[in-house]
Amino acid sequence: MSGLEFYTVYTWHVNATDSGSGQINSEKYTFATESGENEPPGKPTIEGPTSGKTGTTYNFSFTAIDPNDDLIWYYIDWGDGSNTGWIGPFNPNETAIKSHTWFFQGTYILKAKAKDQYDAEGSWEMLVVSMPKNKLNNFNFNLLNLLFERFPNMFPTLRQILSYKS
Repeated sequence: MSGLEFYTVYTWHVNATDSGSGQINSEKYTFATESGENEPPGKPTIEGPTSGKTGTTYNFSFTAIDPNDDLIWYYIDWGDGSNTGWIGPFNPNETAIKSHTWFFQGTYILKAKAKDQYDAEGSWEMLVVSMPKNKLNNFNFNLLNLLFERFPNMFPTLRQILSYKS
């Protein structure tokens, strides 16, 4: 142990005397100590919708705090086989906003973690996002088919909305 404190600026004054001439020379040196140990950022906070429609783009925000106030990068795994890779840098406690679109129905586990400028990685945080089936997909079209065939000119607007072809 050196006896020096972390995060402290020290100044040394050095005086040298030439014994032959008696000339005195003074210099001033300043240095700062760094942190003792680098700690990783905390789990990021993830904010965004937890359900939606396939094919729609949604924004998510990610915020993490670094105990050493280091710059932060985020890694986001969207749960559908895609990820962002490391994005950044961001200031500690600065919000990063990323957008994503899911193209298939299902439930996805969005995961994110943060690392600092010294590559200390924090833990994963997760958010479950659901892209449910469209309610019309579950509708029984047999009745509609029967009505469209029996009364072909009766429901032109409904026929157009559903893109029904006879």
